[in-house]
Amino acid sequence: DDSNSMASPGHAREALLEGDAPELPIRTYEFLNYYNIDYPAAPLGQKIKREGTDGMSLSLVRTPDILLEVGERPGLIRVGFAAESHDLRANAVGKLKTKGLDLIALNDITAADSGFAVDTNQIVLFDRDGGEENLPLMTKYEVAWRILDRVSELIKGQAV
Repeated sequence: DDSNSMASPGHAREALLEGDAPELPIRTYEFLNYYNIDYPAAPLGQKIKREGTDGMSLSLVRTPDILLEVGERPGLIRVGFAAESHDLRANAVGKLKTKGLDLIALNDITAADSGFAVDTNQIVLFDRDGGEENLPLMTKYEVAWRILDRVSELIKGQAV
């Protein structure tokens, strides 16, 4: 039943960023998946003309970090993803702590069989209590289920 779910990810993201999130009817298990572009191109305000230009420059603007904007709330389990190319562990654990996450999935995007443009990942899960779990190479579908298993454990831990 989606009757109390947010209408769309776009609506949900805007509501979260505008501070309306506490009033939003979020179900017990609402999965909000946002691939946030850190630096999209700034609006140009005019059409790009090909005539008379040998090249162009684009200005980039920083977007709000949705995980930081949402913040920590009682009962809310926040999972982040760290697609990293260097200082893998340090960057992932840094994001986990800085953003106050419950769990973060580290993905080495330089590995040939993990990351973008392949159907498999080999991730490491870090939790806020210092736990670390190295998952074997598996399909992204299987990775998603392993992450959901960990979220389920976190939910059960809240009920104690």
